[in-house]
Amino acid sequence: MEIVPEAETAVVTLLPGAFRRGDAPSSPMDKARKDGTNTTQNETVLLPEEFRRKAIPPTGVTTLKDEKSEVQGDRAGPPAAEMISVPDIPLKTRPLGLLPAPDEAADLAAAEVIVSAGRGIGGEENIELLRRLASHFSRAAIGASRAVCDAGWLPCRYQIGQTGKTVSPRLYIACGISGALQHLAGMRGSQCIVAVNRDPQAAIFRVADVAVVEELVSFLPLLIAACRKHREGAAEAGR
Repeated sequence: MEIVPEAETAVVTLLPGAFRRGDAPSSPMDKARKDGTNTTQNETVLLPEEFRRKAIPPTGVTTLKDEKSEVQGDRAGPPAAEMISVPDIPLKTRPLGLLPAPDEAADLAAAEVIVSAGRGIGGEENIELLRRLASHFSRAAIGASRAVCDAGWLPCRYQIGQTGKTVSPRLYIACGISGALQHLAGMRGSQCIVAVNRDPQAAIFRVADVAVVEELVSFLPLLIAACRKHREGAAEAGR
């Protein structure tokens, strides 16, 4: 039943306090004029003060008032502290000293060449191939995708990406990296991107300057050998 505002005013004026609950929708006009509450979408009236309706969404919230509870007053003072003694427990370990962390990942932001590992390298044992490749460049560093760090193949300090480090080297060699957006956000500023991946549809190829579709364990040894030959030739020419 819908009551227009004019008729609603008349009903409330003629019958003030005659009802405790209304089954008509509430409106801003009647909230301040009647001493009752409105309920809508009722399915069954069980008792004069009890009814049944659906709860939408299916989770309901009920507020209960405990008539027997009393409001606690302010605490008179600070809580009392109980002092306990802890017995001396002999340690089974002893410090030997501090060792600095390897600086292999410390200069990622300053590296001119970064060889980065993705899950596509196949396993932790193949990271040594990336280290050997990086050793042929000056100011080179090893990086990794989040998947590699999550797998425990490299510590998190090597991670490049939105949740890792942001780098902009002259040469970025992505090995087995698929090209997730969060990783691209950390290396998009690289001047030259070389991507090596066996999947020709890998997203990393969309941003790569040089794309190599090949198995890493087959391609990297050839690239390392070529780098070694180039360095040896340059050294021979400089004599």
